[in-house]
Amino acid sequence: MGDIAEKCGGHVAKALMRTLPGTRFYVPKKYTEKGPLADLEKEDAEALIAEFAGEIIYVPSLLATRTKPEDRFEEVEKLVDEGLTTSEIAARLGITQRHVHNIRNAAGAPKIANKVHPDQLPLFDLN
Repeated sequence: MGDIAEKCGGHVAKALMRTLPGTRFYVPKKYTEKGPLADLEKEDAEALIAEFAGEIIYVPSLLATRTKPEDRFEEVEKLVDEGLTTSEIAARLGITQRHVHNIRNAAGAPKIANKVHPDQLPLFDLN
Protein backbone atom coordinates (compact mmCIF):
# COMPACT_ATOMS: atom_id res chain seq x y z
CA MET A 1 0.00 0.00 0.00
CA GLY A 2 3.01 2.24 0.41
CA ASP A 3 3.55 2.34 -3.37
CA ILE A 4 -0.07 3.28 -3.92
CA ALA A 5 0.04 6.00 -1.27
CA GLU A 6 3.27 7.36 -2.76
CA LYS A 7 2.14 7.36 -6.40
CA CYS A 8 -1.60 8.01 -6.08
CA GLY A 9 -1.95 9.62 -2.68
CA GLY A 10 -2.73 8.39 0.81
CA HIS A 11 -6.44 9.00 0.30
CA VAL A 12 -6.48 6.43 -2.55
CA ALA A 13 -4.75 3.80 -0.38
CA LYS A 14 -7.20 4.45 2.47
CA ALA A 15 -10.18 4.31 0.08
CA LEU A 16 -8.99 0.90 -1.18
CA MET A 17 -8.64 -0.45 2.36
CA ARG A 18 -12.12 0.83 3.16
CA THR A 19 -13.84 -0.54 0.01
CA LEU A 20 -11.81 -3.69 -0.80
CA PRO A 21 -10.27 -4.84 2.50
CA GLY A 22 -8.39 -8.12 2.47
CA THR A 23 -8.73 -8.71 -1.25
CA ARG A 24 -6.41 -9.32 -4.16
CA PHE A 25 -7.48 -7.98 -7.53
CA TYR A 26 -6.29 -7.20 -11.02
CA VAL A 27 -6.14 -3.47 -11.80
CA PRO A 28 -7.96 -3.05 -15.11
CA LYS A 29 -6.52 -1.01 -17.95
CA LYS A 30 -9.57 1.23 -18.07
CA TYR A 31 -12.31 2.24 -15.67
CA THR A 32 -15.78 0.73 -15.93
CA GLU A 33 -18.75 1.20 -13.63
CA LYS A 34 -18.98 -2.58 -13.12
CA GLY A 35 -15.27 -3.20 -12.60
CA PRO A 36 -13.40 -3.92 -9.37
CA LEU A 37 -12.80 -0.21 -8.79
CA ALA A 38 -16.45 0.83 -9.14
CA ASP A 39 -16.78 1.56 -5.41
CA LEU A 40 -13.97 4.14 -5.52
CA GLU A 41 -14.36 7.73 -6.62
CA LYS A 42 -13.78 7.77 -10.38
CA GLU A 43 -10.81 10.16 -10.01
CA ASP A 44 -9.16 7.84 -7.48
CA ALA A 45 -9.78 4.78 -9.66
CA GLU A 46 -8.28 6.52 -12.69
CA ALA A 47 -5.22 7.57 -10.67
CA LEU A 48 -4.74 3.93 -9.62
CA ILE A 49 -5.17 2.73 -13.21
CA ALA A 50 -2.66 5.30 -14.50
CA GLU A 51 0.02 3.91 -12.18
CA PHE A 52 -0.86 0.23 -11.75
CA ALA A 53 -2.90 -0.93 -14.79
CA GLY A 54 -2.35 -4.62 -15.51
CA GLU A 55 -0.95 -5.40 -12.06
CA ILE A 56 -2.37 -7.52 -9.26
CA ILE A 57 -2.71 -5.64 -5.99
CA TYR A 58 -3.25 -7.04 -2.50
CA VAL A 59 -5.22 -4.73 -0.21
CA PRO A 60 -4.71 -5.44 3.48
CA SER A 61 -7.63 -5.42 5.88
CA LEU A 62 -7.98 -2.55 8.33
CA LEU A 63 -9.40 -4.96 10.89
CA ALA A 64 -7.41 -7.60 12.69
CA THR A 65 -8.11 -11.19 11.67
CA ARG A 66 -7.13 -12.67 15.00
CA THR A 67 -10.44 -14.39 15.56
CA LYS A 68 -10.44 -18.15 15.69
CA PRO A 69 -11.73 -19.72 12.45
CA GLU A 70 -14.54 -21.56 14.24
CA ASP A 71 -15.85 -18.25 15.66
CA ARG A 72 -16.68 -16.91 12.18
CA PHE A 73 -17.69 -20.08 10.33
CA GLU A 74 -21.45 -19.56 10.60
CA GLU A 75 -21.13 -15.97 9.37
CA VAL A 76 -19.04 -17.06 6.40
CA GLU A 77 -21.34 -19.97 5.53
CA LYS A 78 -24.41 -17.72 5.55
CA LEU A 79 -22.71 -15.54 2.92
CA VAL A 80 -21.61 -18.60 0.91
CA ASP A 81 -25.24 -19.74 0.88
CA GLU A 82 -26.21 -16.31 -0.47
CA GLY A 83 -23.87 -16.97 -3.41
CA LEU A 84 -21.08 -14.54 -2.55
CA THR A 85 -17.51 -15.14 -3.73
CA THR A 86 -14.49 -15.32 -1.43
CA SER A 87 -13.54 -11.71 -2.20
CA GLU A 88 -17.11 -10.50 -1.61
CA ILE A 89 -17.26 -12.35 1.73
CA ALA A 90 -13.90 -10.90 2.79
CA ALA A 91 -15.04 -7.39 1.91
CA ARG A 92 -18.39 -7.79 3.68
CA LEU A 93 -16.80 -9.13 6.89
CA GLY A 94 -13.70 -6.92 6.81
CA ILE A 95 -11.31 -9.88 6.78
CA THR A 96 -8.82 -11.18 4.23
CA GLN A 97 -9.58 -13.70 1.51
CA ARG A 98 -6.98 -15.96 3.09
CA HIS A 99 -8.85 -15.82 6.39
CA VAL A 100 -12.08 -16.82 4.62
CA HIS A 101 -10.24 -19.85 3.20
CA ASN A 102 -8.75 -20.66 6.63
CA ILE A 103 -12.18 -20.50 8.28
CA ARG A 104 -13.70 -22.88 5.75
CA ASN A 105 -10.67 -25.23 5.72
CA ALA A 106 -10.72 -25.53 9.52
CA ALA A 107 -14.34 -26.70 9.32
CA GLY A 108 -13.68 -29.08 6.43
CA ALA A 109 -15.98 -27.14 4.07
CA PRO A 110 -15.44 -27.44 0.29
CA LYS A 111 -13.95 -24.66 -1.81
CA ILE A 112 -16.25 -21.85 -2.88
CA ALA A 113 -17.14 -22.18 -6.57
CA ASN A 114 -16.00 -19.39 -8.86
CA LYS A 115 -18.67 -17.27 -10.48
CA VAL A 116 -18.67 -16.84 -14.23
CA HIS A 117 -19.05 -13.21 -15.27
CA PRO A 118 -22.33 -12.78 -17.19
CA ASP A 119 -20.52 -11.08 -20.09
CA GLN A 120 -18.02 -13.93 -20.49
CA LEU A 121 -18.47 -15.99 -23.62
CA PRO A 122 -18.38 -19.79 -23.35
CA LEU A 123 -15.09 -21.42 -24.25
CA PHE A 124 -16.84 -24.09 -26.32
CA ASP A 125 -20.14 -23.76 -28.15
CA LEU A 126 -22.04 -26.89 -27.12
CA ASN A 127 -25.04 -26.30 -29.44
